[in-house]
Amino acid sequence: MASPLPQMQEIFSRRLRRFYSTTLPLLQYYDTPQSSPSSGPKAKLVPLRGNTSDEIWPLLEHAVRSTIPSLKERGGERRRATFGEVVVAKDDGRRLHEPGTRDAPRT
Repeated sequence: MASPLPQMQEIFSRRLRRFYSTTLPLLQYYDTPQSSPSSGPKAKLVPLRGNTSDEIWPLLEHAVRSTIPSLKERGGERRRATFGEVVVAKDDGRRLHEPGTRDAPRT
């Protein structure tokens, strides 16, 4: 029986080429300075670096708020659930709810 590794490498390679061919034009578009006022405003490309969403999310939130200072948060203070809380809630058969409410059993 032939090893599936070469087939998996080809699949991965094809998917990676497709990712770059669809993503690179967007990166170039948003990274290029605006050429004329008639072309309209362009979003700002902000590189974010981190290994986890806990590291990246505050950077993303800061970038969005500094770019769009008039952006308003949805009503009330929001608390983000950690990955561990989500896993525990799933294992316990609960759903995470809005802050200030108790977790409820799934129905």
